[in-house]
Amino acid sequence: MPDFDNFLPGHSDLHALPLPKENIDELIAGIELILEGKIVGREEKTFAGDGLRCDFGTTGIVYRPEGVCC
Repeated sequence: MPDFDNFLPGHSDLHALPLPKENIDELIAGIELILEGKIVGREEKTFAGDGLRCDFGTTGIVYRPEGVCC
């Protein structure tokens, strides 16, 4: 993480960009919970299709469950 100061995730609210690099740890920890089967998102329809949404404090992700593997 010393190589950058913040990051610009895709499909986020423009007022929330850029995000501080500390949010990456939060996002990684949340995605690990999904991969371990400890949490499952709630259904959400997006412009790119249907998926499951999980929020992790200040970050979150919409994913397709068929694309998740361990």
